[in-house]
Amino acid sequence: MIRNLFLGLGLLCVAAEASAQSMFPMQDTGVTFTDKRGVMLTVVNPYSRAETFHMEAFQPDLLTPESGVTIRPSTMTLGSNSTRRVRVVFDVPPTEEREIAVCMRLEVSEEAQIVPRVCGRYAGRRFSKR
Repeated sequence: MIRNLFLGLGLLCVAAEASAQSMFPMQDTGVTFTDKRGVMLTVVNPYSRAETFHMEAFQPDLLTPESGVTIRPSTMTLGSNSTRRVRVVFDVPPTEEREIAVCMRLEVSEEAQIVPRVCGRYAGRRFSKR
């Protein structure tokens, strides 16, 4: 009986910590008639306290910062169990497809060894009459 009680408490603790920051959609591809492509993302804070998140644009390698991308808001503080819509707009060259990665990371102290980060990939290409 005691063993089952501890097993149950252990599973409850694991389930409580299983929630994690998220953003969706995680990928999106589309055609645009202009030199810009926009994506609306939903950022989720599942934690039981307010958290500050930073949104950053990268090349598809997820390491190199990407230019020509606007993210609004790029930094936000979300209350407990809340969501926020974020607009991402990036330039699309006239003759080729462009792929970017957008990552959201939790603001953590400088001593932190692990920085929680979630990334998605987004692509756009220009409409052309062929």
